[in-house]
Formats: sequence, C-alpha cells, structure tokens
Amino acid sequence: MITNKSAYPVKLTPEERRYLWRIIRSGGNVQKKNRCRILLALSDAKRTASVRQMLPVLQTSEARISRLRRKFFEKGLAVAINGLRKPRGFTGPVADKIVALARTPAPEGRKRWTSALLVRRIVELKIAETISEETVRTVLKRANINTGWGRCTGKSEAEIVALARSAPPQGYERWNVNLLVRRIVELKIAPCISRQSVLKILKKENLTLPRGVVRKFDSETVAKIIALARSAPPQGYERWTSELLARRIVELKIAETISKGTVRNVLKRANINTGRGKRAKIKARNQARLNGEID
Repeated sequence: MITNKSAYPVKLTPEERRYLWRIIRSGGNVQKKNRCRILLALSDAKRTASVRQMLPVLQTSEARISRLRRKFFEKGLAVAINGLRKPRGFTGPVADKIVALARTPAPEGRKRWTSALLVRRIVELKIAETISEETVRTVLKRANINTGWGRCTGKSEAEIVALARSAPPQGYERWNVNLLVRRIVELKIAPCISRQSVLKILKKENLTLPRGVVRKFDSETVAKIIALARSAPPQGYERWTSELLARRIVELKIAETISKGTVRNVLKRANINTGRGKRAKIKARNQARLNGEID
C-alpha cells in the first residue's frame, strides 16, 4: 500500500505545488509531468491511496515511486523532477591535454585545428582510446576555444587548383571531386578536406568538376571485356550480369578495379545488354516441378 507514512515523506509548500501544476499544464516531457503528478498525490494525505490506481496510467511502478520519494527527500524538488545531469566529455588531466593540443600550431596546410583533426590526433597520441567530435567541442567550449572550419591556407589552395588543372590519373578521362579529395590527402597537400571545401576553392577559379567518374580503358582492355561478356556465362546463370562481369574482370586481372556502371558503359558501346541474369538452375527446377505436376 502506497501511503505518505514513510521514512521519506513528501511535503510541498503552496509555492512548490503551484510550480508543479504549471509544469503539468504546460507542454513538455511526459515523464517529467508524471513525476509532478506523483509528488502532488504523495503530498496529499487524502490522495495517497489513489496513487496505486494511477500506476498503469503513469506507466510506473511502486519501486520507482519509492525512488522518487527518496530523491525528493534527500536532494530536493529540482533533482526529483529533472534528475541529475551527468557531466559530458572528459575532465581533469585528459581535458587539459586536449586543450593543450588545440592550442598548438595546426598541421601543415591548415589555418587552425578542426574537431575532426583533433579527434584523429588525440587517438594517435593515445590521450584517449576513443572520442567523438562532439566531446572535443564540449571540452574546448569550456576553455573558450573555437575550432572553426579549418580552411586551407593560400598555398594549399593554389596547389589544389594546380592539381585540378593537371592530367587525371591513369585510367580516367578527367578529374572527379572524390578523386581529387583522395589525391590531395595522398600528396599531403592537406591532412583532410571535404568535397564541399574543394568545390568552393575551385569555384573561385571558375573550375567545375563532374559528379561521375569516367574510366578510360585502352582498346585491348575493352576488347577483353567485350570478349568476356560474349563468352558462356558461369554455371547456374543464363547470362552475364554487370556485377558478375565486374567480379570476373578483377579475378582475371583484366583491370585492377571496375564498377558495374563502367562495365555497362563499355558494353553499351558494343550494343551488348547484360540483362538481369536470372539463374538457370532456378528456372530448370521450376520447370521440372511444373512437368511433374502435369504428368
């Protein structure tokens, strides 16, 4: 039986009661409102018996009510309603090391540290095993440090523009944003850079890059791909599919990497349609089953 005769009685002042009623009548967290209703019921000796009837409606239990009662008695109304908020992020020596790292000179090619760069460096230096960008921002916010966007320097921007104007890698007809980003990191022009940043840098020089990647194979490689597509398909398949061909091309070392889209483009020029490639085994089994039913 739930009553107010407990080691942790709930006694509310008129002002606290008005405050709880304001929370209940306003929009907000349902669980918070339920805590307010329970405290109001427990504070009224005439309504304590009705709390038991409120358990299914409030989706709570007697154990939770007991914990709420004790929390109110020991820590006050605010903690009973809102709970204790756990401190976010790191504190103490770890936080000091993160702040000290953020105040060091940024990596070459960067004007300042970004949260992503700091996360990588923190893990590399074993300051912490794992840490999120949001945690880094929280730690630095306490120290009044703003990581910003970490834009490239003028020298790095010039190198990126020069790279975009140079010849594309072997096997490609032209540069793509993804290719350019990958190459920038490989050449250590910038430790890391987003596609949006690359596009902004190139926009200043009126340079545009296509979205898709266009592979360019020599005539011998194209002939091998077409010959493979015209050969007998693997056992269990009626015809070649672009996925099967891409896998087989890599296995036979005709090309190091190739996508299904590139396979389709090569075959489209030769008027070869891969189709869906239904399995012959499934069709044969269904046909045999049908014949058995007919017989």
